[in-house]
Amino acid sequence: MSSVLKPLLMLYVPVQCYTLYFCYMLQFSIMTCNLAVCTCSVL
Repeated sequence: MSSVLKPLLMLYVPVQCYTLYFCYMLQFSIMTCNLAVCTCSVL
């Protein structure tokens, strides 16, 4: 199970980091920014 989850996380986390980048660039909602920050910080 973990062998499946690890690659998914490795894909998911960069997506969150890019989301964070575009979030600040486009000034989306604070909640979306915080979600991306938390995801990037944890991993």
